[in-house]
Amino acid sequence: MFQSALGAASRVKVSQSWNSKPPIRVFEALGTDPYLNVATEDWLLGNPGAHHGTHTLFLWRNDPTIVIGRHQNMYKEVNVALCEKEKVCLVRRHSGGGAVYQDLGNTNFSIFSPKQTFDKTFNFAFITKALASLGIQAASQGRNDLVLPDNRKISGSAFKHSAAYSLHHGTLMVDVDVNALTRLLNPNKLKLESKGVASVASRVANMRSLVPSLTHGALVTALARAFSSAHGYAEDPDVVHLEPDSLMYVPEVVGSMRDLQLESWIFGFGKDVSEFSHNIEHRFPWGCLDVHLRCANGKLEAVKLFSDSLFPPLISTVEASLVGASFDEHGISDAVARAHSQLKVQAESGSGAPPPEVLEASLADIKDLLLRSR
Repeated sequence: MFQSALGAASRVKVSQSWNSKPPIRVFEALGTDPYLNVATEDWLLGNPGAHHGTHTLFLWRNDPTIVIGRHQNMYKEVNVALCEKEKVCLVRRHSGGGAVYQDLGNTNFSIFSPKQTFDKTFNFAFITKALASLGIQAASQGRNDLVLPDNRKISGSAFKHSAAYSLHHGTLMVDVDVNALTRLLNPNKLKLESKGVASVASRVANMRSLVPSLTHGALVTALARAFSSAHGYAEDPDVVHLEPDSLMYVPEVVGSMRDLQLESWIFGFGKDVSEFSHNIEHRFPWGCLDVHLRCANGKLEAVKLFSDSLFPPLISTVEASLVGASFDEHGISDAVARAHSQLKVQAESGSGAPPPEVLEASLADIKDLLLRSR
């Protein structure tokens, strides 16, 4: 079974032409355990296939689950007690972005591309082409959304980068339980205000409301076909089905699945913020930032930054740079300057740091907010 799973992961479109078409793979998970599926996604990011330059599409869906971004506060974003009562799984992913509710009415997509050819515009184009083939007109909007002509959201995306590959993953709302979404999520009021809406429910839409016959299977077929066509193939791709039992023989999947279920990973970023003496929150074009600081003898003794930024290294690097800094203009300026230097190096190595224009603007915003927090 272990060899079966590894063999499936190495299968590439046989008819590829090395001169004009990149090799591609398309996988569909048959299991709906969110920890297994996210662990499989992590494994695929680190296992790009036997052929250099392979592009991969992974399609999957979860049992009722809340998935939050790398630097979000679970206790602030989610009604944890109600999730536990209703047996809704809680998952923290490694990428940035915001919190989402998922169930079997949602289809997840994960697109793995060689870093040098990663292009989210290309990805959104083939996804919207797939949706159009099903009778759904959608367009990309803002940082990471796909919306209908009336601006209601049907999809959100996030991104992660490894040494050689980039991941673009997201949701597609087929027939999600919007009542559950409303009960279980605690949306940031600043974010809702920036979107000009009063609630999450008024901002989202299920695609089945437009196409009543739409199913997960039909969406998988359309996405796989559009993905193959976008890479130059005339024929439909082979979709490899990943069996849960086989995946449990892959050590990397089992290890990642174990780590994702650790309470220290799921909850360990905000269980108790009462120990902090200063708090300020603001929404910027690049995301929300919730700052918690503890000051002792004029220095920042403890720092915690929560954010739905799409660039996790931005948040972790600034947070680490601030610890021990003087809580004054000079100390904050020096800390932000150190973070800037480190993030520039990270960006050059392709580690997922923001591009230069986003880096400059976001660090200026963070510095200003920190100075206002004094």
